[in-house]
Amino acid sequence: MVDTVFDRHNDEYGRFRGVVSSGLARCVYRTGSRVSGAVGMSDDRSCKGLGCRGLTKQYFDGERLTKVLDGVTFEARSSCTSFIVGASGSGKSTLLAIVSGLLSADCGTVSLDGERLDRASQARWSAVRSRKIGIVLQQFPLLPALTVRENIAVPLQVLGQCGRDIAKAVRAASEHVGLGPLLDRYPRELSVGQKQRVGIARATVHQPSLLLCDEPTAALDREATLGVMQLLRDYASTSQSTVVIVTHDLSLIDERDQAWRMDNGWLRPWRQPRDGGQQA
Repeated sequence: MVDTVFDRHNDEYGRFRGVVSSGLARCVYRTGSRVSGAVGMSDDRSCKGLGCRGLTKQYFDGERLTKVLDGVTFEARSSCTSFIVGASGSGKSTLLAIVSGLLSADCGTVSLDGERLDRASQARWSAVRSRKIGIVLQQFPLLPALTVRENIAVPLQVLGQCGRDIAKAVRAASEHVGLGPLLDRYPRELSVGQKQRVGIARATVHQPSLLLCDEPTAALDREATLGVMQLLRDYASTSQSTVVIVTHDLSLIDERDQAWRMDNGWLRPWRQPRDGGQQA
């Protein structure tokens, strides 16, 4: 679904958001952009979840070598919300870009639901992203010329589903996030919290087994934040999917969640502080 390259390497969030945003636009406006289901769809469904081993990524900035990821290893379980916390520039969004196939690691492995993907072709990655991965971003890059209904339908149009199936799936996804009465509105007519709900509905309408969320609550007030977090936890548990959330807000994490801290390219297990309200 999204297969462009990164234009910049000094702004990790800009890379991740820019690639996803431009890819969504192309999915709507280009022709013949259906994704074939015949490309290597042999997964071991008995092994669900996301696994990464020894992921390393580094850049040359002039004569200086910057290591963004340094041997990152973790396993995010299905039916669970998993958090990666850390300051801006610590490598969190670069990690998300690698596990979604938008960026290649210099070394290390990535597996999703039992299928190793780090050596997959671009065609296979495109198929995996379109069918098995959903992405939620802080700035919810909605397409302004499309209604809520049409924005949510984008992933299903890329998959070439028929109109009846699209309508049914969009209705179910919109009702799950409380957007039923707003389907015919345009993004400019929505509140910030409503826009993020549209982003979640669009990212989950095709029932992906992996949902990647990059600072999904950073632009929201506390009430909207709690609502979005409940939606993400509900999706993980009801769909038996893996939900990975990148954030700097430790207060979002509770005892049910997996959590790691990213610091200068290193990823380490993390436990929630008792006061639950600190910032990473």
